[in-house]
Amino acid sequence: MNEIAISVNGELRRVASTTKIDDLLQVAGLDPKAILVELNQVALQRREIPGVILKDGDRIEFIRIVAGG
Repeated sequence: MNEIAISVNGELRRVASTTKIDDLLQVAGLDPKAILVELNQVALQRREIPGVILKDGDRIEFIRIVAGG
C-alpha cells in the first residue's frame, strides 16, 4: 500500500494513496451536510466531494457550519 502525506486542519497525516475526502469525513464522524470542505484553500461544493481522491501534499480543512444571528 502506498502512502501519501496530507494536512488535515493543520495536522500532518499519512494516509493510503487511494484515500478520498469522504473517507476522512467518515473516519472523523463528520456529517458532510454540516461541514464546509476546503481543498488547497478552495471551497468544494458538496457534489464535488465524493469523487475527490487525495494527492500527496494536499491540504484539507473541515469547517463546521453553524447557524446563528
